Amino acid sequence: MQSGLDLFHKNMIKDRRKTIVIFLVSLLILVLVFGISVCHRTDGTGFISPENAIKNILSAITHKLAGITKNPAGYSMGEYSSYTDYQETMDNLNSVFITMAAGGILALSGAVYQNVFRNPLAAPTMLGVASGINAGLLLFVLHYSSAALIMQKERYLYTYSCALGMLALVLAAGKLAGKRKFAANDMLLVGVVITQLVSIVITYFQFNMSLENLEMFQNFSMGRLTSITGMSRVIFVSIIVVGIIPIYLLRYSLNVISFSDEDAYTMGIHTGILRIVVLVFATLLVTASIIHCGSIGVISMIVPYITRYLYGSDFRKMFYSCFIMGAIMLLICRDITNALSAVFGFIPVGIFVSLIGSPVFFCMLVNARRVENDT
Repeated sequence: MQSGLDLFHKNMIKDRRKTIVIFLVSLLILVLVFGISVCHRTDGTGFISPENAIKNILSAITHKLAGITKNPAGYSMGEYSSYTDYQETMDNLNSVFITMAAGGILALSGAVYQNVFRNPLAAPTMLGVASGINAGLLLFVLHYSSAALIMQKERYLYTYSCALGMLALVLAAGKLAGKRKFAANDMLLVGVVITQLVSIVITYFQFNMSLENLEMFQNFSMGRLTSITGMSRVIFVSIIVVGIIPIYLLRYSLNVISFSDEDAYTMGIHTGILRIVVLVFATLLVTASIIHCGSIGVISMIVPYITRYLYGSDFRKMFYSCFIMGAIMLLICRDITNALSAVFGFIPVGIFVSLIGSPVFFCMLVNARRVENDT
């Protein structure tokens, strides 16, 4: 008996050390990719030297502190390599932080969806949320036309309302198909059907839109990271704070919800209310990412799968690891698309993310089928 307990403790210590090593390596990779992304020019033509990038960032901090303390001498203390490199470093820094946040919260949201639906293939893109965002953008452009470019608050109102409405429709239709029970497979199938129907409607309106509205809709749906400034940045950060805090507080309960409802009830957890709460906040995070970065929903499917393979299925670990891995993946895709854009013209980051995600998704399907055959 004692030898069995000793073996159990040894395995626990071994797994803990393995998790710490993987986590530290992931952090190191994130720091390296962050540094490369900040130095990588936005037009993809080359790099700003690390020395100049650090000098530009320190100069910006010095100027900011001088403005806060109202010390005119502080403005002369900050030195930068050149104004062009300084401005590009600041634009890069803004874009890199937004990219990290978008990739991180999207991967985290995907992990929430997969835990709630107890299916590693569940993702916001399969449950109609991404289509709801595009439908909201379409309604927004059709309603405001050329004035849509300056109406940021209304754009967020349309997209968030349609995304949450689509989620509610899928959950209601799936529950009805499952005879008022939570049937994850039924909801996923309903989500796929509704997504296709919404895509057909969006395609129809695209063919009948004016060229000005069509170009505006395409620019909105593709997303541009460098356009997040001013009010957009405030709203983006606010949504992240509002959405991520409840998920962090409920991370222990999300472990329980991945089991059967009967097991959760014995632990005093009402799964129905918990599902609605976490799905609403996860949908807010998904919308915040896609509305700015375009069609990058594939990250919400493949990153949780990778982190679950590396760290295990404990959501307390996945909360941090998904954020880090999602940030790394989207940063790498951003840098590659910037480099390709210098040769082929502007390429949305969502296209490259989908290009990478397709073979990974195929491997996930093959592995899932293999597990089913083994069981």
